[in-house]
Amino acid sequence: LAEVVAALAAAGDDVAGDAHALRGWLEPWRGQNVVLGSGALCLGAASHYLGLLARAAGDTHDARRLLADAVAMNTAMDAAPLAERPRLEAARAGARPASRSLVSLGPLPSWVSGGVTC
Repeated sequence: LAEVVAALAAAGDDVAGDAHALRGWLEPWRGQNVVLGSGALCLGAASHYLGLLARAAGDTHDARRLLADAVAMNTAMDAAPLAERPRLEAARAGARPASRSLVSLGPLPSWVSGGVTC
């Protein structure tokens, strides 16, 4: 859901309230990994998703801090592809255009569709 809210915000939709609510739900998992199933799929640091939501809510300062935390945590796990995602998002957090097509976000890296285990 964090990625959907971030994409809607990038497209110019007003999702600040939704982003704030989702941040509250995800906040208890700050500093933890997001894992699906019984650990078969690791999506990386929850701080990545919190950073996306912070940016969507308009809090770029907190977004940068959270995304930097996600880069550090994913790097410490030796999960380079997972570290690259928040690194790219941190660069986007610096300047967010008022309106942007979802297509302009570009294709997902090939490792996203296949998942990454860690």
